[in-house]
Order: sequence, then C-alpha cells, then structure tokens
Amino acid sequence: MESNWNSPSFQGAWLPGQRTVNENGFEATWEIPYLGRNYPQSWSSEKLMKEEIAASRFGVDLITAIDKYRMAERSVKYAGIFILLTFATIWLIEILLKLHVHFLQYILLGFALCIFYLLELSLFEHIRFAAAYAIVTMITAYGKVMLKTCKKAAIIGSVVTALYGYIYIILCNEDYALLMGAIGMFTILGLIMFLTRRVNWSETNGA
Repeated sequence: MESNWNSPSFQGAWLPGQRTVNENGFEATWEIPYLGRNYPQSWSSEKLMKEEIAASRFGVDLITAIDKYRMAERSVKYAGIFILLTFATIWLIEILLKLHVHFLQYILLGFALCIFYLLELSLFEHIRFAAAYAIVTMITAYGKVMLKTCKKAAIIGSVVTALYGYIYIILCNEDYALLMGAIGMFTILGLIMFLTRRVNWSETNGA
C-alpha cells in the first residue's frame, strides 16, 4: 500500500513487514503466510468462516495528526495536576519565605487557571492556540498583589511560565508525551522534596 497520508495507524492482526513513513506519505508491505491464519486457502464445507476471516483482518487507519482541538482536549486531561502544581508553587513560597496567602486568593487563582483551558479552544478558533498562554501574565500580575513585591511575583511568573511551557511541549509531542510527562513529574516532585527538606512541619502547622 502506498499513500501520501503522513500519519497512518496500522491496525489488525497483521502489521506490515516493511513500512516507510515520512512527511510525504507512507509505503507498507504485508506478507502473510496462509499457515498463520485460522482458515485455509480454500474450502468446500458448509462451515462459515466469517469469524475466522474477521479475526484476521488488517489494514491502516488514516488518522489525523495532533491538531489544535486534540491539543485542547489533551491539555484538559493535564489540568488537575498543573493547577495543583501552580498552587504548590504559591504554597512553597508561603512556607519558604514565611508569607501568608488568603484562601480566597487561591480560589481566584484557581478560576484564572480554569479559564485558561476555555481560552485555549476559543482563541484558537479565531487567533492562535498559544494566545491562551497570556494567562501567565495575569497570574504574574496577581502574584504581585498576593506577595506584595515584584521580585516574589517574578518567581511565580517564572515557575508558571516553565510549567505551561512544559505542558505545551508535551501537547505538541505525539510520540514521547507519556515519557516526557513521567520524567517531568518525577523531576518536579524531587525539586519540591529538595526545597522543603529543612522545613519544620510541626511549626508550620502551628504545633
């Protein structure tokens, strides 16, 4: 089989023995010995072979590569953990710099982060997908309100920029998204554990 479609998904009981996929399309060759199937080359009995034939079917789906709608859908799947990581950033600044952020400010920040996922799709339909990442500017500006200084707000802005830049890279990557996500979560958890290694949690809880 030869086609100019550059994102094939090979399906069924048999994968091609030889295949070439590039930006110009794909070529695939199947070689299937009849001894490997559950039905003979020919038969004259009255037995129906519909199930056996159906079980040995193979072919290719001409799937659509990652487009902006799929990117928006995938980003929603990451929403919970990235909102949590943003909250964790504010919480770490509270702990390490001995500051206090009101829980209502956390709620407003959460609403802003939720709107981000709505903006992704709505802005893409008229401008560009990446325009939604302007929400980072809003979060940084609100960080100035929460933490009172531009320097501390810049820390929030830098971390949030890194987080949402990271999720954008994951969304654009089709082959290694799971691996990059796992390594990223491992690195972030290790960083949090390292930064809080000397925190006296008893004093933090007011004991």
